[in-house]
Amino acid sequence: MTMNKYLSGPFAPVTEEVTAFGLPVTGRIPAELSGRYLRNGPNPLGGRPRRAPVDLRRGNGTRSADP
Repeated sequence: MTMNKYLSGPFAPVTEEVTAFGLPVTGRIPAELSGRYLRNGPNPLGGRPRRAPVDLRRGNGTRSADP
């Protein structure tokens, strides 16, 4: 079975939620920016037939927010 590059490594489905505090920061956010950064993307957790094409527009999704 070949590994699907869209479903492995940093693109692999996320199975648990983590909240982290006190992470190291490099650089700074410009003072002119305010608000929240939101991301919405695929998170295909369910199984699919082995040869079925990956359609990232269908199935489970994830929403991430960074204050």
